[in-house]
Amino acid sequence: MMAAPSGSRGLVPCVCTDLAFGGWDTLKAIDAVAAAGVPAIEFWGWRDKDLDAIAERSRRHGLQIAAMSLDPAVRILDGDAVPEFLKSVEDSLAAARRIGCRRLVVHVQQVPMGSGPSRLHDPAREPVLKAQRRNIAAALKRAAPLAEAAGVVLMLEPLNILVDHAGYCLSCSGDGAEVLRRLMGASQEILAQHAVNRARRERGQRPATSIWLWGQGKRPLLPTLRQRFGIEGSVISAVDLVNGLGILAGLAVIKVPGVTGFLDTNYHGKATYGVRALREKDLVFVHVEATDETGHMGDVHKKIQAVEDFDSKIVAPILEGLREFAEWRLLMMPDHATPCALKTHSADPVPFVVVEARDLRGGSNGRAYNERAAAATGLVVAEAHTLLPEYLVRT
Repeated sequence: MMAAPSGSRGLVPCVCTDLAFGGWDTLKAIDAVAAAGVPAIEFWGWRDKDLDAIAERSRRHGLQIAAMSLDPAVRILDGDAVPEFLKSVEDSLAAARRIGCRRLVVHVQQVPMGSGPSRLHDPAREPVLKAQRRNIAAALKRAAPLAEAAGVVLMLEPLNILVDHAGYCLSCSGDGAEVLRRLMGASQEILAQHAVNRARRERGQRPATSIWLWGQGKRPLLPTLRQRFGIEGSVISAVDLVNGLGILAGLAVIKVPGVTGFLDTNYHGKATYGVRALREKDLVFVHVEATDETGHMGDVHKKIQAVEDFDSKIVAPILEGLREFAEWRLLMMPDHATPCALKTHSADPVPFVVVEARDLRGGSNGRAYNERAAAATGLVVAEAHTLLPEYLVRT
């Protein structure tokens, strides 16, 4: 997906011709994109392409050229190649303007190809990473005026090191966030002396003190669980996205010490805080991330450990804790599959189970919870968002 053209709202679909049509002639790839009804294209490097022909063919089909890559990519991690980087930026901006492209994807080193192992946090490398991020931010700061003058947006892109870009230095939101924080910090010094802010202060108005780099879009307006079902609830997760969705649904975020989103998370704390919250709330959503992370790593042994830990350290203690309540209902399910063989999410159906207090009063029925057992029931919920209302109103 790529941002829509200036003046419009929302997102429009976009196809990368180099990725989707590798080995094709670029003009034939553009024809194929247009035939499929997709309104925008992007591509990687530009120096080996006939830019005038690409621009003409795109105009003929009414396609937007949404983005292209800085070419060549220059290693700016060490702080000693800024002149070469700025030369590449100048050349690429001129090429982008020539074909009406308003976005330039920046890579901070030559892009490696080939899969590799997950890069876990290594405290010993932190000083090196911090220095690299400072150098990235400094180089982008030098390039920003050039992009602004050209009317082109520079986009810093992390890459997937598990699937096809092993060794690239930016691979997760934490890497990019550090660079963005440095850029936002640098903006405060610039804005403090900006002519617009000086004029605002003279008029007694509040100055703009900092840029705030955030994703496109607006906060969605969602009805809360209280509004929908008349209940109050809480959420427990190490993932900001999950906590944010919980807030939108009206859930109170419970901060559990020691949660990490990985195998070393505080399972005991999650289970204990979850059961305790039910003494005051109608519903508690306990989220565990380790099974997803180990799937992305492609490490089947760690994935098995994550599943076993979830079973013994989350499910078992929560079921034990629920004994203090006369009636209760538990829904357990993943939000998606992350097979180790793929190292990414898949669209496979996921198993779910609903258990009530009365189901366990006579002891376990011996039925298993797994993909095979779920498939054997023949029960399929085609629209997953309908499961929660059914779960909450079931009698």
